[in-house]
Amino acid sequence: MKNKWVIHKVCILAILFIIAGCSSSSDDSGSGGGNGGGNGGGNNVSVQVQQVKALMLQGTWRVAFYFDTDHEETNNYTTFGFSFTSQGTVAATDGIDTHNGTYLVSNNSNNDGVNFNLSFDSPPAYEELSDDWHVESYTESRIELTNDGTDELIFEKI
Repeated sequence: MKNKWVIHKVCILAILFIIAGCSSSSDDSGSGGGNGGGNGGGNNVSVQVQQVKALMLQGTWRVAFYFDTDHEETNNYTTFGFSFTSQGTVAATDGIDTHNGTYLVSNNSNNDGVNFNLSFDSPPAYEELSDDWHVESYTESRIELTNDGTDELIFEKI
């Protein structure tokens, strides 16, 4: 009888360790987002893609920082709020003017990072934002994008 009780205790402890191991996370960002960049692969990147897609649908965003090649251009966008839809469209408006575009969040070609493709046909200042961005990091209120190692675009939730 005593052996059954010991075996029962060992089984319960093993189950508790398995459950604790499955529920732990190395993401210490506190946002469910993590780095979003290229240090995962396969399913992890697919999860990050879904997280970024869901994140962009939550509220209105503003350009907190935009650096194009050799100079900062944030001031061109500070009065505009960006709203993203589940249909892949984005509208940037300041209450008077609205600039419509499209976006797509997807795995990159190596399946080891998240791409954020943004496209505006006009005006020229918004055409500059059009690019195949790489998601460097994201939280519930901020997403940091880079491309070609020289450009940086940061959106923050309003």
